[in-house]
Amino acid sequence: MALAGALLILIAWSLLALSMDKHYEALLGRRLPPARSRRWRLGAVAALIASLACFIVARGWEQGPVFWTVALMLGALVSALLLTALQSGRTQRSRARR
Repeated sequence: MALAGALLILIAWSLLALSMDKHYEALLGRRLPPARSRRWRLGAVAALIASLACFIVARGWEQGPVFWTVALMLGALVSALLLTALQSGRTQRSRARR
């Protein structure tokens, strides 16, 4: 259950990043529709709540929220690194095409 919670956290951070105009446009090259941004933010909140539930089931009320907080920090780091790598790869490919 903790692994499922960690994957949900990674999905949530990715959805939150892509719900921002800057990141969406940098990765996909087009503008973000407002309705999609709202849906992705709601999906991210749902994924975070589900991940907390997974950690509480896996570790109990005493340790679950603590492990969830650690997983939140690690998930944020991983998603930031992935986002940076994807954006720099896209920038390098677009420069090579010119």
